[in-house]
Amino acid sequence: MWYRGRITKVVDDQFVEVFYVDFGNIETVPVSKVKIIKEEWTELPAQAIQCSLASISPVSGPTWPDAVVARFKNLTIQKMLVGKVIEKGKGRTMPSLLCLYSLVF
Repeated sequence: MWYRGRITKVVDDQFVEVFYVDFGNIETVPVSKVKIIKEEWTELPAQAIQCSLASISPVSGPTWPDAVVARFKNLTIQKMLVGKVIEKGKGRTMPSLLCLYSLVF
């Protein structure tokens, strides 16, 4: 299976760092696993957008502590979530703000 990605960094002659444009995650992958995308697969815009949770910020300092990030990932990974955009951002310098909802059936 192939995923759309953008090379963000050349690590060395064997590996590159790839940003997966439809998921938002970054991985280091072997150059042998990278292929040029067909033109028809570039017509759909990237599905991952940079965003942050509305009205939530770290209590101490500008970044979240590693333990808090790990806890958030643990609570949300493999869960069905819906995000509602509250304010549209302006690229990487100003991410979109959203409210996050959990779908519980």
